Formats: sequence, structure tokens, C-alpha cells
Amino acid sequence: MTTQATTSQQRRSAQTMTVRHYLWQLLRYRPWIWLLTVLAYMLLYALNFAPPLIARAIFDQLTGEAPVSLGLWTLIALLLGSAVARQTAYCALIGGQVLYFNLISALVRANLFEHILSRPGAQAVPDSPGEAVSRFRDDINMVGNFLGSAFNLAGLSVFVLFAIVTMTRTSLLLTLVAFVPLVLISIAINQSSQRIIRFREANQTATGHVTGLLGEMFGAVQAIKLADAEAPVIARLQRINEGRR
Repeated sequence: MTTQATTSQQRRSAQTMTVRHYLWQLLRYRPWIWLLTVLAYMLLYALNFAPPLIARAIFDQLTGEAPVSLGLWTLIALLLGSAVARQTAYCALIGGQVLYFNLISALVRANLFEHILSRPGAQAVPDSPGEAVSRFRDDINMVGNFLGSAFNLAGLSVFVLFAIVTMTRTSLLLTLVAFVPLVLISIAINQSSQRIIRFREANQTATGHVTGLLGEMFGAVQAIKLADAEAPVIARLQRINEGRR
């Protein structure tokens, strides 16, 4: 009786879990990996300012207009050091992002598979096995891709902040000309988010239909051959692939 109550409570909590709470639970899993990845992103984007600033200092040094003399060879060493640091940060963030993507994907797949195994056999998977494969592959990969994009956005925010400050000190008019179109594009994309979601859902549904039919075809090869139904089955596959396209 207690087990049934616990199972029902777990199902209710799973059904009422918000996207924000779901993502927060994922971020609590191995947090040091994504924290290091975000720091690597921030360092990489911040170091993108080093080459132009050092190059400006080199030209100022050559023209004798440098406010503080560091020496030409010192500036060249800083330029090479910044290039090495950027490559190191890039390798670190790629390693951290790939590691976190695989860990999160494996975690979600394991939890989903465990949930399916705990359900009654007749109700374990509501769709065809082929569509379940599509969900396990594409939908779960989207979770890792979303988190990776969020990490990138955190680092890019640092770059944008430095860029706005630097460009504003140079020319406020050029800064407005550069950033106003980007803001307008972002607003337009945000306004069309519901349309993008509908396209995404339609794409996933069509992909599930194709994958489901392929699974049924491979599982019923003998039946198709005995019924001499190769032509209609292939025609059906072509139709749903056309719908997906």
C-alpha cells in the first residue's frame, strides 16, 4: 500500500514538474563540470579582446604615443601568451561541454528507461518502439544542446558587456548602429517563438512516424514478403518521408 502511494506521488510530481525545476535538477548533477565550462567560456570571450588591445599598444609603441612603455618584445610576448591562453580555454570548454552533454544525456536516458520499466507492460510505451527510439535519441539530445547553449550565452554575455563599454567609449553612434538591429532581431525571434515550437513539434512527430514505420518494417520482413506487400510498404515510407521533408 505504501509502495503504491509512493509511486502515485512520484507520478504526480513528475507530471507537475516545471521546465525550470527540471533544468535546475539537471544542473545540480555534477555542478563543478558546468561551472568550469562556463568559466572557460567567459575566459575565452574575454581573451578575444586581448589581440586588438595589444596590437593597438604595439602601434602606439612604434609611433611613440604609448602612455605607458612596456617594451615591444613584452607586448609581442603578451600577444603570443593570449593566443595560447585562448586555445587552452577553448580546449577546456569543449572538453567540459562534451563531458557534461554525455553525462546529462546518459542520466536522462537512464531515468526515462527506469520509469518505463516500472510501468505495466501494456502501457510502458504509448507510441511505437520506433518512435520511442526517436524520443530517446533526438528529444534527449535537445536537453544537452539547450544547456550547452545556455553556457555559451553566459560567456557571450561577458563579451557583449565588454564590447558595449569599449565601443561606447569610442563612438556612441556606432554602438547604437551596431546593437539596435541585433536587439530588434532578438525581439522578432522571441515573438515568433510559438511558431518555432509548433514547427519543432511537427518535425518531431514526422520523425517519429518515419522511425516507427522503419521499426515495424524490419520487425515484419517475413510478413511483408509473404503478403507480397513490398511496393505498398515502400510507397507508404516514401509518403511519410515526403511529409517529413
